[in-house]
Amino acid sequence: MSTVVRPFRGVSAEARLAQRRADLLEAGLDEIAAVGVAKVRMSSVCERAGLTQRYFYEHFRNRDHLIDALHEAMINDLITRTVAAVEAEPLDMLVRARVAVATFLDFFAEEPRRARLYTEAATLPSLAARKADGIQRYAEQAARQVCAVYGETDPETHARIALAALVVVHGNSAVTLAWHNGEIDMARTEYVELLAQIFVDALVGVHPH
Repeated sequence: MSTVVRPFRGVSAEARLAQRRADLLEAGLDEIAAVGVAKVRMSSVCERAGLTQRYFYEHFRNRDHLIDALHEAMINDLITRTVAAVEAEPLDMLVRARVAVATFLDFFAEEPRRARLYTEAATLPSLAARKADGIQRYAEQAARQVCAVYGETDPETHARIALAALVVVHGNSAVTLAWHNGEIDMARTEYVELLAQIFVDALVGVHPH
């Protein structure tokens, strides 16, 4: 049964719905930062948001649905931000690779809650497939950047580029989070340069430009 909502104190029903959803998502991230993905509880999220469970069910079926929405929003934001940053640069593969790596790095550095969500996503069966899909979508964007610089090619070569992108992106995501956690002792500039060069060597190497 849908919830009937009406204007209240000059705020439209749609705006109040959107605000409650945003509050729940923010509270969900706060809960993840505090206790980790596996220990998120719907009641705790509602308490953080200052909302009752009735309002939670306006937007999410259960806590897994909330976590899934948080992960999907995170990946969409990451891809959108990376594509915008990369496409603002000249058609130079190394320059664009540096920007892509730096954007990925900063995306999680500026918001540690995202880093914990991303790191622990694989601990939930319901999120493991979502995380794999996110990496696949990000890798597809990386493959498109190679073709944007060097031009489209035959389907077989494109498949090789896509596979190389998937391998590099998967490795980059794991290594970058390790760098964030202090497990890799390397200056940011050196780190970005190294990963960008690895990206170029792997992807450009399979493109017959």
